[in-house]
Amino acid sequence: MKMTRLFVCIWLLLLFISVHAQDFSNKGKEFWIAYPAHIDATSSRMALYISSTENTTGEVQLDGKVIPFTVTANQATTVQISPIAYNIYNAQSDGIGIGKGIKVVSLKPVVVYAHILNAARSGSTLVFPTNVLGKEYISLNFTQSSTNNARSQITVVATEDNTVIELNLKAQSSSTPVRAANAPYQINLSKEIFIKCKLLRT
Repeated sequence: MKMTRLFVCIWLLLLFISVHAQDFSNKGKEFWIAYPAHIDATSSRMALYISSTENTTGEVQLDGKVIPFTVTANQATTVQISPIAYNIYNAQSDGIGIGKGIKVVSLKPVVVYAHILNAARSGSTLVFPTNVLGKEYISLNFTQSSTNNARSQITVVATEDNTVIELNLKAQSSSTPVRAANAPYQINLSKEIFIKCKLLRT
């Protein structure tokens, strides 16, 4: 009898853990994206790849404009974003930008990938929906050895007003004034506002 109760308790615990684990998914109906600096600046371009297991529609909201899209189940829809056509490109300098966030919304859950490219240089990322975003992140970087003034870069987008973020840089920034290494500082952001910080080579 005790073994049966123990088994039932363990089974219920595993079921509880499983149900809560399923809340974390790359599928969603709202996403926020930043267009960080690229070595080719506004000659680069961003492509969003949006897919779903069911037919749906949505829109990309950026620079006060809207790009509508339609997704056919189990197929990828591509939305091209030109930094010349839309004022969403985050230049190389440090600082806070206003209204440069890119928002993707859909009627049914979708998966979003972002790809910034030009020539043979590109970078892509899986975009997490707003409802599974966290509150603590570690940016993995390495010592830059390039002679062309290379930098590591961090870009943060606020999804809610009055968002307070704290940055703790492991190398001093390239901003003026310089943000010191290992000296945490806080910044208050509003929705659609980003903070970008570039680090000096170490």
